Amino acid sequence: MYFNRNMNRQNLLKPNNHLWKLRKTAKGGFFCSFTGKFSSQTGASISFALLLFLVCAVVGSVVLVSGTSAAGRLSKIAEYDQRYYVVTSTAQLLADKLDNYTVTVVQKSEETIEKTAVYTYDSEGVVTSRTMTVSSDTVAYSSDINGSDGKASASLGQSILRDAALYLIFDPDVTYNFASQAAYESNYPALSADKQITLNITHTAPSGISADALAVDAVMTIHPGGDINIKLSNASGSANEKYELTMSLKPDIKRDFSNDSTVTRPDDDSETTVNTSTKTTVIKWTVKDIY
Repeated sequence: MYFNRNMNRQNLLKPNNHLWKLRKTAKGGFFCSFTGKFSSQTGASISFALLLFLVCAVVGSVVLVSGTSAAGRLSKIAEYDQRYYVVTSTAQLLADKLDNYTVTVVQKSEETIEKTAVYTYDSEGVVTSRTMTVSSDTVAYSSDINGSDGKASASLGQSILRDAALYLIFDPDVTYNFASQAAYESNYPALSADKQITLNITHTAPSGISADALAVDAVMTIHPGGDINIKLSNASGSANEKYELTMSLKPDIKRDFSNDSTVTRPDDDSETTVNTSTKTTVIKWTVKDIY
């Protein structure tokens, strides 16, 4: 290797003294002989590149894990939103049906007295007296709920409040024969303790949605005075995954009692008297709160 003495030696690869020997030529130049290996620093650049790659890989992994976790959380949020909207929409549906709804219960006792004329004659066949004598005396009872003779209506709201009215007026035995004396003699408030009725409310599920996911459990608590609480929650899922709402209803209860009597005489020898006693209970519930 030859170089001019005027060359900048700093541009040359710096030799290790124990590997290089500098010798003078006959023309005044110099040459160096290499007796060892170059000592290069390029390995440091490779190490730095590997370190940089490792840092980027770690950061990328963290970002990927964070994104996956965020996607999982978003999925859960969407699921909780669905549970929330199922319960709240059911509560709104019930509120629309139950608010200001009126249940009218009419209990009647109808006594029918049949009388016929009884004549007394003397020895010559002349009427000496005429007396109207009771030939029959019968009592009929009836209980009418919203004009349906005790039969349940197909409507969800009417069915719920009809059941509540039955417990408030006829409890503890709401299996009365509504044409019985026991049913007529029952009065509000007949309920002596809280009464619970459990319901399951379902919705028509669109394609791709499970019907169970849209089902709502409802527990209706009827208090002796007529106040009602309805607790709504998702029918499926664990306890900590369910969303709950409570609806409260306040009753306005009015009672009336009346008697009426009519007498008919088809002819001079018969008479029919009908005595009617009527008890009317009107219960109107108002949705007070949903919380």
